[in-house]
Amino acid sequence: MDYKGITAGEISLALDVQRSNISHILNGRNMPGAALIEKLLLKYPDLDARWLLTGIGNMIQENTVGDKPAD
Repeated sequence: MDYKGITAGEISLALDVQRSNISHILNGRNMPGAALIEKLLLKYPDLDARWLLTGIGNMIQENTVGDKPAD
């Protein structure tokens, strides 16, 4: 969110999820489910799935040839 310069409210709208879902994830109350992770990767194709799931590697894919730019 910091990298993209978007708020929790904006990401909830972009992913079509409730704002409280994002808030609970950010506060550590809940872990993101597979459906939310899928929405994130589809909406922001430059995000690296491995980093998103494990924290290993780079947050942004270095080679996103053929991917459309994120909104």
